[in-house]
Amino acid sequence: MQKLVIVLLLGLNIMYSQDAAGQYKLTGVDVQYTYITRDTVSLTVTDAYGLGVTIEVSEIPNSVPFTTQEMQLTNAALSAVGINLNINLNSDGSGVIAEGSFYPDVNTITDENGNCVTVQQTLPVSDNFTYVSSGSMMANAGILHPGVNVLGLPGISTRAGTAMGGFGLSGSLTFEDFGVTPSHPTLCGSDPSDCYNFTVGDIDSSGTVEIYPSTNTLGIPEYVPAGQSLTGVSGGYFLKKGLNADSLHSVYSGNTVPDFILEWHGVDGASSGLGYGDDESADEDGDGSWFDRQIGIPSIPATYINPACGYNQPIFGDVSATFEALGLGDCVDQVGLAASGYLMDPSGSLATWGNTVTAHGAL
Repeated sequence: MQKLVIVLLLGLNIMYSQDAAGQYKLTGVDVQYTYITRDTVSLTVTDAYGLGVTIEVSEIPNSVPFTTQEMQLTNAALSAVGINLNINLNSDGSGVIAEGSFYPDVNTITDENGNCVTVQQTLPVSDNFTYVSSGSMMANAGILHPGVNVLGLPGISTRAGTAMGGFGLSGSLTFEDFGVTPSHPTLCGSDPSDCYNFTVGDIDSSGTVEIYPSTNTLGIPEYVPAGQSLTGVSGGYFLKKGLNADSLHSVYSGNTVPDFILEWHGVDGASSGLGYGDDESADEDGDGSWFDRQIGIPSIPATYINPACGYNQPIFGDVSATFEALGLGDCVDQVGLAASGYLMDPSGSLATWGNTVTAHGAL
C-alpha cells in the first residue's frame, strides 16, 4: 500500500473548467509505502549445505503493518536515475502522461540469483486517464488536511492543517484510482466478503487494544475488523500557485520551487484498483483472495554476538535467551536485522559445533 507526494513543475495560472488544468513536469517525489500482512507469515532460514535444516526464526502476525519503504527524490536525483514525467491535465477533465516519460515504482521481482526482492525501478510510461479537480474542496467542505495517512497513522505529509484542493483520478494504468472527495476505504477486494482485518496493536500502551468503533487515547481504533472502514481517508489533494496558494515550496531544501503540488493517499483494494497481480480475475498467488501483492524482505531478525565469543557473523533469530541460559549473556551485543549469518540447529545433533550449522558440521 502506498502514499505518494508528488511535486510537479510548470503549472499554468489560467483558470479552466477543471481548475488543476495545465502542463506539468515532475520535479520531486516523496513516497512512503507501508506493507501489511494479510495472513500470519513464518520467516524461516534453511542451511546452505543441503542438510535440510530449516528453522523458523520469527513470525509476523497477520493484519499488521510490518515494514515501510521510502522513495525520496529531488529534481537532481530524478534526472540522475533517468526519471522524466510530463503530464498534461486538459480543461475537459482528460489527462495524458506524455510519450517519452519515465516513472519510478516499487516492484517485487526475482533477481538473477532466484531471490524474491522488492526494488525501486524506473519504467517507461505513457497513459490516458480522467480527472476531477476543485481548488476549494477543503474550504467548501469545512475541513483541513488531517495530518494522518490512509491507515490513520501519522504520515509524511508536511501540510497537516492546510486547506487544500481536491483531486480525483481514474482510469490510469500508472496511478491508482482516488476520489476528489476524501473517503474512508476498506481492505476489501472486488468481492465484499474478501476483506482483511487491520491492527496496530496497543499503540498507546494503555494495556488494551481498542476495537472499532472504540478509540484509544490517540483518538483511533487499534483494531479494525474486516470490512469496516479504515480510520484514515483515501483521496487526492493539491495546491496550485495562483489558484489556492500564493507561493509553494518543495519538501526538499534547495530543490526546484514547484508551481503545483499533488498529494494522494491510497490503500490496496478494489476501490483503488491496487493489490492484484497482472490479471484482476486470477488468483495469481493461490491464497484464495483477490489480493496478490507480495514483497521480498531484505533482512530478518538476527542476534549479533561479540566477536570475542568466537562469532564473526550474527545468528539468525533471537537467540539471546539461549545464550543467557548457557551463562553467555555477555556475548550478546544486540538483536537486529541481517541478510546473512549463522543458523543454529536446536536438535543437538550439531552440539560439537555449538549447535550451529557450519561447513565442518555438514561433513
